Amino acid sequence: MTKEFLPRKIINHEQNNKSKRIYMIDEIRGAAVIAMVVYHFLFSAGYVFRYVTVWNIFKSVRFIEPIIAVTFVFVSGICTKLSRSNLKRGAVLFAIALAVNIITELFVPSIAIRFGVINLLSVCMILYGVFEDIFKKVNPMWGMFLSFVMFMLTWGLNYRYIGLFAYKLLNIPDVLYQTDFLFPLGFRNETFNSGDYFPMFPWVFMFTLGANFAEIFDGKTLAETFYKKHSAVLSNIGKYSLIIYMVHQPVIFAILYFFEYLK
Repeated sequence: MTKEFLPRKIINHEQNNKSKRIYMIDEIRGAAVIAMVVYHFLFSAGYVFRYVTVWNIFKSVRFIEPIIAVTFVFVSGICTKLSRSNLKRGAVLFAIALAVNIITELFVPSIAIRFGVINLLSVCMILYGVFEDIFKKVNPMWGMFLSFVMFMLTWGLNYRYIGLFAYKLLNIPDVLYQTDFLFPLGFRNETFNSGDYFPMFPWVFMFTLGANFAEIFDGKTLAETFYKKHSAVLSNIGKYSLIIYMVHQPVIFAILYFFEYLK
């Protein structure tokens, strides 16, 4: 992802005060991007273009979706510590997200993106930027613990319950799910549909989990393997993950339409 999305450098305060790049972050992000593109290709080919075999493959790999999502959001939380201005970065990302919302609504309304991952991350960055001073007063270990607990409790919120992940503790009143404007928080009604959906709850807590994790290691020198480039391909993909995110769906649709044309 570009520097507006997830910054790619970290200041190493103990090694000649030089800026050192943590290539491992790029590589992790790159692997997640590849998984995301494959996942969306299978979904588009199977669900939209009705390739039965591909749809069956998609159903067998659906378990990787939360892994991809956790990776993106957690790493983005980590990188709040590495940004000069989370407010500026969040504002730029918010504008990009809004453009994606409008374009998909106009050209592919059946799977238009309404509060996708870019919307989520932009709002999280803006909120972090506004409340950064307060956030830094929280002990990061406690912050990680509370973030994980809240993530776990709100995991089922857009399925109308609060619980321990899939284990329900209590149901949420239906009235919250009968509006057309609370879907950014996770309260979606029966008619809501989105090609990419990452509501604030529970995902804001995965973001703060990453931000607290970064606070623990702030100013410390990591093991040398974190600064070593293990895979140039994954590293380069990770650098440009925002661009890839923005163009991969149109490219996938262009390829699938081309194959449909040849049939």
